[in-house]
Amino acid sequence: MANANKYIKSRTAIKNKNTTPQTIIKYYQINLQRSRTVTDNLMELTEKEGIDTVFIQEPYTAHNKVVGITKRYRTFTSSTGRCRTATVVTNNQINALLIQEAIYKDLVVVAPILGNLKFYMANMYLDITENIDKDNKLVNDILQLANTRGIPIMMDSNSRSRMWHDKLTKGRGKKLEEFLISEQLFIKNEKSEIKTFQSSRGSSNMDLTISNNKLLKEIQEWKISEEKSFSDHKTIQFCIWQYNVQESGNNFQGIKYITRGEDLNKFEATLTQEITKWVCRYRWEEDNKDLDMYISSRIANAQNMEDIVNKFSDTSITACNKSFKIGGAFRKKNTKRCPGGQRT
Repeated sequence: MANANKYIKSRTAIKNKNTTPQTIIKYYQINLQRSRTVTDNLMELTEKEGIDTVFIQEPYTAHNKVVGITKRYRTFTSSTGRCRTATVVTNNQINALLIQEAIYKDLVVVAPILGNLKFYMANMYLDITENIDKDNKLVNDILQLANTRGIPIMMDSNSRSRMWHDKLTKGRGKKLEEFLISEQLFIKNEKSEIKTFQSSRGSSNMDLTISNNKLLKEIQEWKISEEKSFSDHKTIQFCIWQYNVQESGNNFQGIKYITRGEDLNKFEATLTQEITKWVCRYRWEEDNKDLDMYISSRIANAQNMEDIVNKFSDTSITACNKSFKIGGAFRKKNTKRCPGGQRT
């Protein structure tokens, strides 16, 4: 069985900080397509790789109960309707609780506890035959439940978008990407020659690992495993790192801006001007409310939402550079990070 202690390592790569050993928890994520063969293979890989928790969509079932999972592992499922998600905790040093307030069809939310590391884990299957707006509302409910805690969301989204490195964007993917942006959720999927789903009918990246900003930095080493899964879905692997860091002063290494009241007005005007140049490509003479509506319509019809977000970040940084003075590297007073992003 996987043992959390053997994944505790010392890291000294963070400068100007006193670091103590960190805990590394290893995860798998896969759609088993209700296959016993795929399940048996997953259990072998889990033991071999020392995986601590597995997020399963479409598990192998009998009489609506998940079967084929190693008996000493703890399996969490929804008791509502047909079982299409299961979260398996293999590490007996990780305490885990099923969140009863989040028992829905095709959803399992578990709260793991390992030392001081406390967060939620959501495992979802999005039915392609159902309206994705319902699933988006469910994600919103989960975020409200998590409140200030970190939460990764592992899902078979049954949707396609260039935002998660697919070759095209379809209607479901468009709705999902707009929702993720509106809720400030981040996709951890990285670009890869291997797709998360590959069959005789084609390939796509429908399997997603998502996080809120509370756990964004802790999720590391995301990759699509090259191990044979015996499913049309590939096995996704990632880690959650817990840094035990004691700060020794202000260690922010990015650009810091000195912000004053009069400069904020200048920033607002400059940002409007820069966005107008980027989106409209000419000077806007109408009311700013009309400008907001025009920009919203342009963004709603954009094909590559990730590119839009990156361009807005660049525009915000340009406005900051034109409006504020840059402070010293370790200046503490009257400084703020650039609204909308920063460059290091």
